[in-house]
Amino acid sequence: MADRNVWDPPTPPGHIEDITRGKVVELHIYSFPQSTKTRDAIRTDVKRAAGIWCQAKINVQAVRLEKLAGPLPSEPLDMNLSDLARHFACGNFADQFFGIPRPGNPDITRSIAVFYIPGDAFINGSGNGCHQYRYQGMDGQPEHIIIMTDGSDGRTLAHEIGHALLTRSIGSGQWTNEDPDPQQDPASPLHNLNPQNLMHPVVGQNPVVSAPQASQARQCLLVHENGLVSGFRENKPFKLGVKFKSINVKKTDDEAFSDDALESSWVFKASVLDANDAELSNKSHSWSKDPLHWFNYALDMDYLSVDLPTTSHKLRVSVNGTDWDFWSPNDDLAPIDQTRPQGTDKWGSGSMDPGIPDGQMGDHIGSASDDEIDYSVTFNIRLEQEPQQTTFRSVCA
Repeated sequence: MADRNVWDPPTPPGHIEDITRGKVVELHIYSFPQSTKTRDAIRTDVKRAAGIWCQAKINVQAVRLEKLAGPLPSEPLDMNLSDLARHFACGNFADQFFGIPRPGNPDITRSIAVFYIPGDAFINGSGNGCHQYRYQGMDGQPEHIIIMTDGSDGRTLAHEIGHALLTRSIGSGQWTNEDPDPQQDPASPLHNLNPQNLMHPVVGQNPVVSAPQASQARQCLLVHENGLVSGFRENKPFKLGVKFKSINVKKTDDEAFSDDALESSWVFKASVLDANDAELSNKSHSWSKDPLHWFNYALDMDYLSVDLPTTSHKLRVSVNGTDWDFWSPNDDLAPIDQTRPQGTDKWGSGSMDPGIPDGQMGDHIGSASDDEIDYSVTFNIRLEQEPQQTTFRSVCA
């Protein structure tokens, strides 16, 4: 199955696709030879309809868009007319429309065929969008088409898609697409009484899909679960650098019969975690200070450079110290341990702790204390390599 809109860019060589699983209904779109609806206008319609159906967590995706070659069938309705819509009313000539060949659409029951026909509105101004379905009998599924005029828009398309998505079996080869919402219009069961609802006969500027409608639509046979491509990025990892800049010792308390200075050794570490917090790799610096007094020590350390394969990987910054004791076993000092997801600040490289005077972008503080020590460490995170990334759509998931 297709995994993107027909106008979305292909994934270049040497890039990885960003894929999100989601529910999708696919459109095969065909415009009549004399239709004035442009490719850009159709794209605008589909994007508008997709935004509306995103309320139901359903992605509307156009997997084919082409201009039909003429001439088209002329009996009983001449489909070659330049004002065809003016001669058409929804419900008439359905078999003739169902009979139009649909190139590239091998399974006509698993997607919706959309036809753009010339003219602004149907006969006597009776609308500019029409949904029709037919049932083939036996164990078959309904086949759906939507007919749109050149004067239609994305709200109309979303409304007609709604008629298709609300189609369901009621047993014994019987099907219905009546509105399942409690505000169904008794006089017109396909529609809704609420002027704000998408299935109201006149679609408002900001139409709403109700919870019953969304639930029913998500069960429709036209809706599939698929991996949907939203963008792509270079096939190389993100690279971060972590520099430990200083350790500020605010208090120490050594063992009995000793002064308060510590005989300390330290490990400053940058680690890469997967989405489940399992450590994949790490790099570290060792540092010793004997005696360690109540003082702010500058750390003469280079950046530790680590690779994060994807944005789902995490950065862990940790500091672990040990105090050597003469009269008793050595003590582990209070550790600092911070785990950072990608986030909007890219693992902290794009932000700064406000409590650092004259700090630079990426500066952060970690603090810890126990009975033996109270201290903080200032460190800097910088983004050393960022794969070029292209995002061309959002996915409703």
